[in-house]
This record gives sequence, structure tokens and C-alpha cells, in this order.
Amino acid sequence: MNQVSRNGAVIRRRALLAAPALLAAAPARAQAVPLRLAHVAPGRSTYQSAAERFAEAARPAATVTILPGGTLGDLTQLWAQLRTSAIDMHLIDIAGLVAMREARQFGVLWTPYLFRDRAHFARFVASPILGEMMAPVERETGIRWVGYLGPRPPRALSTTRRAVNGPEDLRGLKVRTAELPSVVEAFRIWGAAPTPLRAPEIYNALQTGLVDGQDNPVTDTVQAGFADIQRHFATLDYVHSGMGLWCSAAAWGRLGPQRQEVLRRACTEAAAGTEAAMEQEVRDAFAALEAKGVAVTRPDPEPFRRALEGWVAESDGQRWPAGLHARIAAL
Repeated sequence: MNQVSRNGAVIRRRALLAAPALLAAAPARAQAVPLRLAHVAPGRSTYQSAAERFAEAARPAATVTILPGGTLGDLTQLWAQLRTSAIDMHLIDIAGLVAMREARQFGVLWTPYLFRDRAHFARFVASPILGEMMAPVERETGIRWVGYLGPRPPRALSTTRRAVNGPEDLRGLKVRTAELPSVVEAFRIWGAAPTPLRAPEIYNALQTGLVDGQDNPVTDTVQAGFADIQRHFATLDYVHSGMGLWCSAAAWGRLGPQRQEVLRRACTEAAAGTEAAMEQEVRDAFAALEAKGVAVTRPDPEPFRRALEGWVAESDGQRWPAGLHARIAAL
């Protein structure tokens, strides 16, 4: 067989091997399923960037319309809408599942200083523990876990009246916290007056003095405009987290197995993009703090962590299944 014939045979074999994949992908390209994806974060946020990366990667299978900023409701309302298929997809921190009664065990992920760093959180996401925690939630609520969309910078604290270098500096400060019992309790133990507020309410609460500070990553603090009306930023880094994506049962069924697989791959692609972009986004955010005249402090986390040891021990087996905190901490 001459070289031309051999080349032709190779090309034909490759075409035959590729044909099943091409045939499988054809329906997804020809009939993209429209999906509405909602989240509570502002239109300029880590959430939004991750949603846009996912929507781009999912295009062969779905046309994703993103509804940011709590347009359709707060965290609890979005979970309710997902369960009834009023919306198709919901993007939030993986630990945000705790807002549903059936997912109370996810409250353990909000325990301050459970995760040592971003790599530790990544090991949790890749571990069987996440699947064990997710399975009963899917079974009892009908929603479907689609995938991980990448890390977020750790939660920190911006304040108006004074800098924070230790728990004693929080005494008497009214701090907006996430609407989560573990976070509220942590700030109470540290001496603050925690004030749970929905994400769309934070800016006005800071501006009017309803609260003195707020807990969010540095990127969100800058992107949402909080740094324009705050004078101090403390890198408490007390919760490491990452974003997850869920789908309603009805939308998941409409997609079918081929498109479902495309969406799962789109999550993986979006997560890689988020990971690659985050370091630069964090550097840019700290540069923006400096440009705005916001003073940055870097407190030792140990006094904050030690203050919570008794509460964590008491919570084991009460707020989350006994031993779950220790299993995750040991990863």
C-alpha cells in the first residue's frame, strides 16, 4: 500500500471512530434547550463570571439565560423555585444548600476554619464525602447536582468604624452576616452583633449605618461597591468555599443523557476558568482597595479559631452528623 493509500485508510478509520460522538452531539447542537439560571450575587461578581463561563461552555446543549442579583428572590426563595421547577438552574456556594431543611448537614461547611486553605476545600469537592452528603438531598428534594464551578476567595470582613486585628476589635460592631446559623453564631462568639441580611440589602445597610461591616470575599467587596463606603478590610479568611450548580428535576429530564453530559463537562470547563482567573482577580481587588484608601489588616486566625472550639465540639452530632466535621478536617 502506498503512502497516499495508507493516509486515506487512517483518515477513514478516524472518521469511523469519531462518527458516534458526532452523531451523539448533533441533537444537542440542533436543539439547544433554553434554561434560566438564577443566583443572588450582583451582576459583577465571581458568581456571575462563573455563570457566564458555564453558559458559554454549555452552548452545544443549552441556551442559558442568567438572572443575577436576586432578581427572582433570595436564597431560600430560589431553592423553593428550583424544587418546583419555576426556575431551571441555581448557582450558589455549595454550602448554600443548608438553606433547605433536607440539607442541614451542609451547615458544617460554614464552620469557620474547617478548611485550612483552598487546596483543602478542593480535596473535599473531589472526595466521596461530598457525594455522600449530596445523595439524600437529591433523593428527597428532586433537584439534581450538576457540578462544581470553581473556588471563591475566602470570606473576609470590611468595616467602617475601626480596623479588626483580633476578636476583641469586633466587640459592639454590627456586622452583616450571611443568613446562616453557623456564621451568625461565630460572630456572636467573637463579640460582634451579627445582623443577617440578604445580598441585595447589604449596600444600603452599610450606607445608612444599619450595619458597620459585612462579610464577603475581597472580590465581592470591591465588585459590589462596598469598598467605596468602607474604610477597613480584614483578611479573616474564615470560610473557604466554592460554587456549585443544581438543576430542577423537570429541566434535567428535558435535557436527556447526552445534554446532561455536556452540562457536566461545561461545569468542569467553567471551574478550570474560574481557578485560572481567581488569582488575578484577587490581586486586582486588593489593588483596588489600596487605590480607594481602604486599610488592610491581616489578623492571626488562631484567636478566632480557638474561640470557637467549644461551640464546634458541642455542635457535633447536633448541627451536623457526628464525626462529619472531623472527617472533612482530616482530608
